[in-house]
Amino acid sequence: MTGKPKTIALSIMAIVCGVMLFSGIVSLVTAIRTAEEHSQSIVMANKTIEQKLAAWIYFHSEQISVDTAREISRHCMKTKYPLLMIALISVESEFKQTAVSKAGAMGLTQVMFKQHKDMLIKAGVIKDRRDLFNISNSVRAGDAILAMYLDASHGNIEKALERYLGGRDGAYVKRILLNMASMYMEVQ
Repeated sequence: MTGKPKTIALSIMAIVCGVMLFSGIVSLVTAIRTAEEHSQSIVMANKTIEQKLAAWIYFHSEQISVDTAREISRHCMKTKYPLLMIALISVESEFKQTAVSKAGAMGLTQVMFKQHKDMLIKAGVIKDRRDLFNISNSVRAGDAILAMYLDASHGNIEKALERYLGGRDGAYVKRILLNMASMYMEVQ
């Protein structure tokens, strides 16, 4: 092929490639829009769950404000097991961020500072024992400790909770699991 037919063939190929490229770009843009819409619907679903959990927290505590319930819910939603974390907090501190037990456990998640100090400081979760009275820090500390115990218990939630609770009787574990089941029903 020489001359004009070759030029026409190259022009047709360029047009076909351009159409294919344009079609690919349109498909990519459509895929991106679909992904964004899906992402937005996930965010909205998470917000709805977060709001339902905040309502559950507020309903199950007599000493915190709606704003505090929302803040606890928001920080727990950032954990791997938000329902488990909220259920644990419910039993451990009744959502009182300044709770201190007779044994010295502190904050929402009732962290034993002396026992977990090195791990939590090394992980950058806290810098000082007072940080455990901060909602975000307490939730992050409880989450880190619970994750460690879940790992040591090979994912067995009951055994991990027994470790977290310092070997307390099974009634505490059952209360936490019942609270978790109650929240699960609430967010469905």
